[in-house]
Amino acid sequence: VSRLKGDPGTLPPVVDVELLGKNTQGDVSADLLRLLQVVEKELGVKGMVYTASAFWDRNFRPDFADYPLWLSEYGVKMPKVPFGWKSWMLWQYAADRPIQGVEKTADVSMLHPSMDIDLLAPRNE
Repeated sequence: VSRLKGDPGTLPPVVDVELLGKNTQGDVSADLLRLLQVVEKELGVKGMVYTASAFWDRNFRPDFADYPLWLSEYGVKMPKVPFGWKSWMLWQYAADRPIQGVEKTADVSMLHPSMDIDLLAPRNE
């Protein structure tokens, strides 16, 4: 949070929730919720959750509907939304794609057709 205070960037901060450490015990939903609350309090913008539905549904409670969702799922026409959310805001639908002007391959995401990209921008205070 201290690194982002002066310049929060174009998108809100994103918490990547894809793996649990080998020594992780029990439900860590409360810890993730506390982290997102601190980010919002300190930066004035809700953090976004990046995850995959199958992983999320196995490991987390459905208490995060107020937070924007960046969903990762490949090879489908439409991603499955995890418990607790009604929809996704961003969808990473491909990985390791060549992109003109990018030195290496990149993951590719799209904004949900009903969303406004301006809603993602952090507020300036």
